[in-house]
Amino acid sequence: EFEPTIHEFFKEEDGGCCVGEEVVKRAKEKGALTGLRHAEAMLRNQEKIPVEWRKFVLVFAEVWRCPGGYRYVWCLYWFGERWCLYYCWLGLGFYSFSRLVASRKYQKPLDT
Repeated sequence: EFEPTIHEFFKEEDGGCCVGEEVVKRAKEKGALTGLRHAEAMLRNQEKIPVEWRKFVLVFAEVWRCPGGYRYVWCLYWFGERWCLYYCWLGLGFYSFSRLVASRKYQKPLDT
């Protein structure tokens, strides 16, 4: 069973914004290797997502490539009454209110 945990991935020198490709690199380093199936599982079980996570964009670091060659990752965000799933282009920046989603059961030890 998927047991999600969330982790900050920013470094002091990032200044509150981190480019997408660097986010994917840091996710791999931390063992936060989740993707669309994990995001969909959380979406199906929204009532189990901790209320305090609503202030974050939850990032799943599996990369998807569209037919045009652009790379994306899946994210969940709280939209007032429910969580919504969307994909985010890695050409954009991720901000300090983003968190990597990892699996408690299948992750490398994370330094938080």
